[in-house]
Amino acid sequence: MRERQTQIRKINYFDELLRNISNLQAKDYLESFKVKLDFVRYYLDSYEDGIRKYNTPFSEHEIALVLKANAEAIIFSIKSLLDCLANFLRKRFNLKSDKVYFNYTFVKKLGEDVTNKEKDTKQKVSEIIKQFLDDNDYFFELRNLITHNAVVKVDYSVELPGGKFEASFQDLAGIKNIPSNLEISTYSNDMIDKIYRLSESIFEEILGKKIPNKE
Repeated sequence: MRERQTQIRKINYFDELLRNISNLQAKDYLESFKVKLDFVRYYLDSYEDGIRKYNTPFSEHEIALVLKANAEAIIFSIKSLLDCLANFLRKRFNLKSDKVYFNYTFVKKLGEDVTNKEKDTKQKVSEIIKQFLDDNDYFFELRNLITHNAVVKVDYSVELPGGKFEASFQDLAGIKNIPSNLEISTYSNDMIDKIYRLSESIFEEILGKKIPNKE
């Protein structure tokens, strides 16, 4: 596991973009995106606390339940924050839709909308989102599956004087981009990093700026 963060990592250009948003609904969606990202960090910290603090042979079933619940909460919160991001963009670009979700349908709506001078920006943002969807097909399939199935596997072994828990998301058949490591903490941290890169790339396009040292 990574060393626990003592401060929440800032998203480049988030504060500046928020200051430049006049539409109250768009601002609310953008703030909600950030809050949901903080939720993901909280659930991940809670999961990792479970691994660290509950390393004991007692209450094995209860400990596994805590780990599974936090792992599933991470996935739900990630999808929720992505939907918040999509609806922020819907309001920001004045798309003619009441509600959108972070999916290929939204990519199509965004890329095909040429109703104002920002059509090039919308096209670029739609390409960024499509690439994220393509690269993370495992996550979106996992999110769909998790609604009706338990997808977290917890292994327990006794290592005196305590015990050891290992938890991971299940492998899924037919997925093009299976992550190399599905251990909960590793995969979740990787997704957090990807969300930072995704959002920063989108904010960069909207603000017309370049992030320092961005590769």
